[in-house]
Amino acid sequence: MIVLASVATLAALGWSFVVLWANAMRSSPGKFQGAGLIAAAWIGTVIMWLAWWFS
Repeated sequence: MIVLASVATLAALGWSFVVLWANAMRSSPGKFQGAGLIAAAWIGTVIMWLAWWFS
């Protein structure tokens, strides 16, 4: 379970970086997009860490 929690953390961190980078590009729309995806990735990470903690 610790491996899954670690992978989830790295994936959420990477996805956050990708979304923030894509929104910082000059060709991006003016409005921030992808906040829901970042939140979903971090919520999944929190669930994995809680599952590891309580197992």
